[in-house]
Amino acid sequence: MAEQFIVPKEPELHWRMLLPSLRQEPLFVPPKSHTAHYLFWARNGIYHGLAALGIKPGDNVLVPAYHCTSLVQPVLSYGSEARFYDINADLTANFDDVKAKIDRKTRAILAIHYFGFPQPIRQFRELCRAQGLYLIEDCAHVFGGSTADGIPLGVSGDISVFSWRKFLPLYDGGQLVINNSQLALNIPWEKSGLFLSLKIIKNTLERLFERAGTGSRGRLLSPWNAFSTLGRSLGKWNSAGRRALTVNSYEVMFDLNCVNLGMSGISTRILKRVNAAGVIEKRRRNYERLRDAIEGMKGVTVVHPTLPDGICPWVLPLLTRESNNLHLTLRNRGIPATTWGGVIHPSLNLEQFPTARFLYNNLLFLPIHQSMEEKDLQVMIRILGEVLEQKLKVDEKGFDGRLSLSTV
Repeated sequence: MAEQFIVPKEPELHWRMLLPSLRQEPLFVPPKSHTAHYLFWARNGIYHGLAALGIKPGDNVLVPAYHCTSLVQPVLSYGSEARFYDINADLTANFDDVKAKIDRKTRAILAIHYFGFPQPIRQFRELCRAQGLYLIEDCAHVFGGSTADGIPLGVSGDISVFSWRKFLPLYDGGQLVINNSQLALNIPWEKSGLFLSLKIIKNTLERLFERAGTGSRGRLLSPWNAFSTLGRSLGKWNSAGRRALTVNSYEVMFDLNCVNLGMSGISTRILKRVNAAGVIEKRRRNYERLRDAIEGMKGVTVVHPTLPDGICPWVLPLLTRESNNLHLTLRNRGIPATTWGGVIHPSLNLEQFPTARFLYNNLLFLPIHQSMEEKDLQVMIRILGEVLEQKLKVDEKGFDGRLSLSTV
């Protein structure tokens, strides 16, 4: 049975977003970029990005130990090795460990701007230049913004990868940006096929009608449910049907069957009609509202208490004292809190990365997207406070209820 949430889990789709757009210019391409490719998934951008960099099977790419498995699998599927480097408790890279992991087979370093907050990307760029390595800038959590010294996010890497469906009501939508003019890429594009197209239409309609009553929504979607049933039957015998069934926007696994699919027409249309400035403003406002309310709660700490100018947060990352199950308690109360504890790549040896292990266990993400209104934030704040009051017992022998990143 699907989980039921009392606040919107994801940004909601409005019918106006499906209208044609006159916008012709490239979408969301960072300044000074060379070329941009719009792909079905952002993870496909990592795979094709390795080809653009000329990385060969057997070469290794340094990736952070704190990650979602969808980041690692494209590297392995390409035939390269993923070597993990440590990060600090504030989610910045441990550069001493990064340097220690470089060997003669290393060809690139991947940096993640976690949750939309900038890494010290200039330091990454200088290290790669000194070592003769490529820089992969993972901007899957980025929706605009720049570093404190004014470097736009997404322009420092030889390639950068974005995931628009993390911020917008899209079924699919990733982007590979090539910043290095000496690189070239020719993707052998494939068409999505009828069954996948129907699946995308059905998902879009579900998003469009999700505020309708259960009965009304069922009547509106009944023709598409019939197509889904037919697709499941034919999928057993038809390769296109099998692809449609396995492509799922909520799965994290990498699928080579889908690697050459472009961004769907429906998602492209929605992307063209996005009011980016409005999205950024609303997410920033929600982040600051939630942060201000949480700062007085015992047993939790906001990882980024300061929201830099121009940064658009993906979620609010919250460090908790309650290990492993606080997000499950919140989900049981109807709050769509998440962690990366269940999406660790199996090749990662957590015993070697105690900081990453702590973050997998103790860092949860709260939604602050543009469809959340004040009433939704108030509900989330109230339930979080109630849960913490019930679950967290303040240590009378010196623990004051707060967590410090420096003690991790």
